[in-house]
Amino acid sequence: IVANPVIAGTGQEITVRVTVNNTGEATATGVSVIGLDDAGAGPPNGDASYNSGPIPGGTVTLLGGQNATFTWTYTGVGVGSINFTARAAGTDVNYGYNVTSTAGVSNRVEIRSTANLVSNIRIEPGVVSTGQQVTVIMRITNTGLGNALSVVGENIVQGGTGAIGQISGPVPATQTITGGGSNAGEITWVYVATGAGTKWVSGNARGWDENLGNTRTSATSVSNGIIIESAATLAGDITVSPMQVSEG
Repeated sequence: IVANPVIAGTGQEITVRVTVNNTGEATATGVSVIGLDDAGAGPPNGDASYNSGPIPGGTVTLLGGQNATFTWTYTGVGVGSINFTARAAGTDVNYGYNVTSTAGVSNRVEIRSTANLVSNIRIEPGVVSTGQQVTVIMRITNTGLGNALSVVGENIVQGGTGAIGQISGPVPATQTITGGGSNAGEITWVYVATGAGTKWVSGNARGWDENLGNTRTSATSVSNGIIIESAATLAGDITVSPMQVSEG
């Protein structure tokens, strides 16, 4: 039994492959894997929940010397270490009796708290004139249990018929967002409106998972739309009347 990855985050998929070998000479029919389950292998003991499998479903027939692999997926839900145990069962085609293997045990999988970034982006104010400033704000929440380090906003893409040009940002350049969903961070950019029309932006957040040691990226979020109007142009006329006057 092989379980991968050997270090997984909470909410991450774990793939379990069970290979059944027929080491005898007789054919085995109705071969399947029975009793597959995760067990604590700590301390501390972790936990995983069943997702899908087995693939292939049902049973297989194995000639003498043949093997077959069955695959399941689980999700890491509890921090700690686990392994997986299972047995194989089938029927000896020559004698018609059931045969069962001894229990197999997988490698150990360590489940760690993982970061999970969720970004929301907005642009304000809703109506501006050319020459005025607009602010893009990305709010980032870490809904996972692990901390996210060096969190940045990236892939800021503009859409719409108007035009804006960046003046400053991002502020802050990077930040740490602790896990649990109760803490959030914001990143701001300042732009100037340069062309009339509509405007929206999209982007995502990226950070470094402190526990897993890998990059975590949020889904791309799309902002509200704003309207950019052409700035008013004022012209003044001065009229002096009458055109001619006399002294006194």
